[in-house]
Amino acid sequence: MSHRDKLRSGGAPSAAHEARREMLNTISTLAGYTLALPMTLPDGSRPDVLRLSMTLDGVFIGEAKETESAQMVATQVRLARYMDWLAAANEFYQHNVIAVSYRRFTDRHSWEACLQNLALDTGLVIGGLSSFSVAHDASITHLHLSGR
Repeated sequence: MSHRDKLRSGGAPSAAHEARREMLNTISTLAGYTLALPMTLPDGSRPDVLRLSMTLDGVFIGEAKETESAQMVATQVRLARYMDWLAAANEFYQHNVIAVSYRRFTDRHSWEACLQNLALDTGLVIGGLSSFSVAHDASITHLHLSGR
């Protein structure tokens, strides 16, 4: 990324953000989403983690959040774009997941509500929704979508 691109995007991601991104990357790989997709989505957005599993027949989208909250409009807009893309992917893949990593486990209810509401607004069928704490300063909320 060029210096100009960093300035446009608000600067380079923090070390904490990158640690959360790497955690999502590792978890998605361990869950069977082994093929990294180094691409942008059709609308030009680029999730922190985008992986495919041919074995599971699914897509994994992960977003690392260090300073953003589930109540922020810009965050909701970005996640809504990912949901739109997953709605299209559901035509081809069965086991799709969107996950968000964030700092405080006490924020899980707002992240769960955010993902659930965005999925329902998009017309997606929710197969499961859960949150867990990975460490004292790292939590994940993930939504499983039922495809086809």
